[in-house]
Amino acid sequence: MPIRKQRRGSEPAVASPAVLPIRVLLVEDNPGDARLILEMLGEVQRDTFDVERVDRLAPALERLSRAAVDVVLLDLGLPDSQGLETLERTRRGTSDEAIVVISGLDDEALAVEAVRAGAQDYVVKSRIEGQLLARVIRYAIERQRAETRLRWLTLAVEQSPAAVFITDPHGTIEYVNARFTEITGYAANEAIGRKPSILKSGLTPPEHYQALWRTILAGETWRAEIQNRRRTGELYWDSVVISPIRDARGAVVHFLAVQADITERKTAEAARRASEEQSRLLLDSTAEGIYGLDVSGVCTFCNPAAARFLGYERPEHLHGKKVHALMHHTRADGTRYPPEECQIYQAFRRGDGTHVDTEVFWRADGSSFPVEYWSYPIRKGGVVVGAVVTFLDVTERKRAEEALRGSERRLRTLFETVNLIVLGLDADGNVEYVNPFFASLSGYTREEVVGKRWLEFLPQAHGPTMQGVFREQLEREFHPHYENPILTKAGEERMIAWNNTVLRDARGQPIGALSIGEDITERQGLERQLRQAQKMEAIGRLAGGVAHDFNNVLTAIFGYADLVMEDLPADSQSHRDLEEVRKAAQRASTLTRQLLAFSRQQVLAPVVMSLNELVEDIDKMLGRLIGEDVELRLQLAEDLGNVRVDPGQVQQVIMNLVVNARDAMPSGGRLLIETANADLTEEYGERRQPVIPGRYVMLAVSDTGVGMTPEVMGRIFEPFFTTKEKGKGTGLGLSTVYGIVKQSSGYVWVYSEPGRGTTFKVYLPRVDAPVDVLAPARETGTIVGTETILLAEDDESLRRLARGLLERLGYTVLEAPNAAQALALAASHAGPIHLLVSDVVMPGASGRELARRLAASRPDTKVLYMSGYTDDAIVHHGMLEPGLNFLQKPFTPSTLTRKVREVLDATKGES
Repeated sequence: MPIRKQRRGSEPAVASPAVLPIRVLLVEDNPGDARLILEMLGEVQRDTFDVERVDRLAPALERLSRAAVDVVLLDLGLPDSQGLETLERTRRGTSDEAIVVISGLDDEALAVEAVRAGAQDYVVKSRIEGQLLARVIRYAIERQRAETRLRWLTLAVEQSPAAVFITDPHGTIEYVNARFTEITGYAANEAIGRKPSILKSGLTPPEHYQALWRTILAGETWRAEIQNRRRTGELYWDSVVISPIRDARGAVVHFLAVQADITERKTAEAARRASEEQSRLLLDSTAEGIYGLDVSGVCTFCNPAAARFLGYERPEHLHGKKVHALMHHTRADGTRYPPEECQIYQAFRRGDGTHVDTEVFWRADGSSFPVEYWSYPIRKGGVVVGAVVTFLDVTERKRAEEALRGSERRLRTLFETVNLIVLGLDADGNVEYVNPFFASLSGYTREEVVGKRWLEFLPQAHGPTMQGVFREQLEREFHPHYENPILTKAGEERMIAWNNTVLRDARGQPIGALSIGEDITERQGLERQLRQAQKMEAIGRLAGGVAHDFNNVLTAIFGYADLVMEDLPADSQSHRDLEEVRKAAQRASTLTRQLLAFSRQQVLAPVVMSLNELVEDIDKMLGRLIGEDVELRLQLAEDLGNVRVDPGQVQQVIMNLVVNARDAMPSGGRLLIETANADLTEEYGERRQPVIPGRYVMLAVSDTGVGMTPEVMGRIFEPFFTTKEKGKGTGLGLSTVYGIVKQSSGYVWVYSEPGRGTTFKVYLPRVDAPVDVLAPARETGTIVGTETILLAEDDESLRRLARGLLERLGYTVLEAPNAAQALALAASHAGPIHLLVSDVVMPGASGRELARRLAASRPDTKVLYMSGYTDDAIVHHGMLEPGLNFLQKPFTPSTLTRKVREVLDATKGES
């Protein structure tokens, strides 16, 4: 029960403040001991105690959890708890209550353990008396309160957000808190005993620290912001307050330093200053004019560029001026308007910004210039209080835009008028632009093409390939040159050569492609023709060389066969066998003539004649050649011009074409031979290169036969190429036609389709000369002679044959295998040399060179040339030079002997 007792003595003269009782919780299970303690406390005169007693620990802890007391008198031996455990449990259940152990045991060791465990004192029951107990209680309460204050103070320092350290009067660190360690990186054991100079950065001037010591030694507080260095070497900023700590006599015994890490603040301040400086530099150095306005349009700030644009020497000269009235009163078209109609002014009233690129500003000198400007509202409390205006002098840009528009007009004109396809595609391959040339080439209108997939205008077989090429072009950033056909509206394929450029946006991403296409359909045809002509030329050179060597062999065969046959009875088996040999040689001779005709290396005897007369002369022979199941019709132009050709060769052309037509109509049909005048224009020549434009005579042979495929047409003029069965043809008929026509400076083309017949058209140059009148051939009276002949021939067998033939007829023959030896023989021969018989083509000097050099010493010597094929030494384009005598190999002995006698008997004018 509570004990409330006032002090003894007289009543005070003045009422004293009420003294609060000391709240005591007595935890004692022994009733006698409890009564004794209560009585003792009731006898104390100085203090009033409010005592509450419980006899178990559990209710004591429950009581302490409800309300605090000043002191707990605790017996360690309780029914529900014994010994120091009782103290420990009580300690955990109190907050700041003082605990005094009251024990029946006079055990000094136990007393020490109890104090160490948190008791303020240890009292033995047998030694208790009232005043002592009261004094123990008061001291316990005071010590507990002092310890609590110290604990909270320590916690406050330890948990302070500022770094705290304490030094002795000489500056040696004696204490640091946890925040000090966090900020500096020095642990307590690393800092205590050392000087604060461990934090010095070396960046603070020495006089700064001198001022510090003067201040604190004078007993005053020093404040500063300095840059220190952490244990790691990192710099940081500290806000430092250092104060003296005095003892009871007022003497300075320690120094207290409180530091706050202000690195972030300093960094922010530096960043702000840098930003302000950067903004100032930006405003001063930017090429854009920038100025600020208040709501009335008065300039509040201005950068140098704005002042310069507006014609003011310094930005301050524009401050305070009504910028609206000064500048914004003329539109780009020159019309004027009041300042309140200015778009910036109107934007103020709307409370937003604006962008104008068609405005004119005025300078201080009255001149104007075009600008593009942006205005941005300045708000304060949601109310527009001004604006920032940014503007550019766009004079040069306007000029550039105009130049660009002009360039675009020129480029568009170029795209619209160039004879090339200009095609723009988006990234998906859709047509965005196509020029008129494509429309004229393809037959589609622009409206039919734009917006469609480009693949729709390609032959179906080329679609997948070209789709892959297009995707690869965009993804791999290459600009391929390729060729592919397009399909016109009429279904015709046109081959186009493309040059492509990938179009990209500002980020470099592909957005499509621009393609320039050239129609090379005709050019490809011409290239095929050129390749074919080159192939035919190469084959011709090969055929001519073969024919030359073969003709030498055939000449020897003819010669020796004829010589042997003269000595054999006509009815003998040997004579008949030689006849067969001679027939085989004749067939071989025909083949060599065809090869020479194809290779254009035969000698022509051209005359001016009419093709109509030639066709009419062989009309009956053609009828017998083609048979009764083929209908032959002639369609000859009445006004047909003349041509200069070899009649026999042109007759061979007609015969070969007719035979070819007959073979193409195995079941019969119609055959048409027609003639006409033709003018081959330059345009026609460009399509049929190489063609010389001019006047021509056209000979056409058309049939209604099986026709030919394009592949066959590409090879029909090649020698030995034939579509006939084996043994049905040599493949030289059309090759002969090709060679004769080409050697006659003409052209031959074929037109055919499978199942629709074939037409061959031959074009020969037209001449204005009249038809030549041919004199009848003169017969030679004799073939023998006594003249001297110089024979130059590199083929040994042919040379021996010719010498034997001529010597048998009475001639004196000097033989040589080449020009050099022939000249040596001539020089050593004392008598005349009446005739030089020379091969045209020999090792070393040619026959023509031999004749020229021999003529220097023997000008009266006549010359007879012989050759297996033509040579530029004696002919030009297959035409024998006037006045030259020529014998074509292979020849027979009789042909040689007659030609020799003919040349020797001819007068000088004739030869």
